[in-house]
This record gives sequence, C-alpha cells and structure tokens, in this order.
Amino acid sequence: MRKVLDFIIIGLVMLSLSSCTHNNGDIGHLFGFWRLERIEIDGETDSGYKGNITWAFQGEIVEMRIYGDNHTYNSSIGTWERNDGYLDLNYTHSQDGVEPGTGPYSTFGELHWPTNRVIRLKEEVATGKRMQLLWVSDDGSQYRYFLKKAI
Repeated sequence: MRKVLDFIIIGLVMLSLSSCTHNNGDIGHLFGFWRLERIEIDGETDSGYKGNITWAFQGEIVEMRIYGDNHTYNSSIGTWERNDGYLDLNYTHSQDGVEPGTGPYSTFGELHWPTNRVIRLKEEVATGKRMQLLWVSDDGSQYRYFLKKAI
C-alpha cells in the first residue's frame, strides 16, 4: 500500500509541475528562453549589438532582458500573438503612473524598434531551436533577428 501511495503522490507532483510550465496552454516552440544572437540591418551585421538580450515566452507574455556588467539586467514586458506566419509583439501596455509603451513596457534601443507600438515580425525560420524574424521599419530598412533556444 505504501508503494502505491508513493507512486500516486509522485505522479501528482509530476503532473502539477508539468502543467505549470506552459501557463494557459501549449504555445509550441516559442515556450522558453531564447538568446538573440545577432541583428542584421539591410543584410549587414549590426556591429553595435553586444549579444546581450534574451527573450522569454510564457502564456501570452514576452519578457526581454538586456544584460549588463556583473549579471545585472533590465526587463521589458509585452504581450505576443502569432498570426499567419507573423509574430506580433505588443509594447503599448501601461499601468497606474506608467504611460503606455514606457518603463517596463518599453523596448530596448538596441532592437531599433519604435516605442508604444505593436512590432510585427515575419517568421522566416521558426523551429524548436532557432528563429529568424524579419521586421521592416517605417523607412523600409530590413532588420533580421537571429535567435537560438537557450532553455
């Protein structure tokens, strides 16, 4: 009887842990942490990008972190949605005392995105291990973001 009870308890613990990992359902290959390896602007590598930004997807939330010295970082929080081969990142959110698209709801300058906007990225490559995303700016410049799954 003790072994059966232990087996049931272990099973329930494993079930509860696995159900929490995707929060609000299975989001496919996006779930987890991604490292932005490089940025290209009109086919040329962005030499100003230091390789210090990560993206994390869970539920409808995307959190980006930009790392500084001694493992310090700043976070940026938005929501995301996938539509017909596009990944839309929404950075127009606000809260009491924080204007839309500012503070924790803003983007990092290193990404070259305008503030307080929904950023529409075309999924050129989207697998469980790699993503290549294209964003076309208002002036027609093409930005490619190359991400590799970290976890």
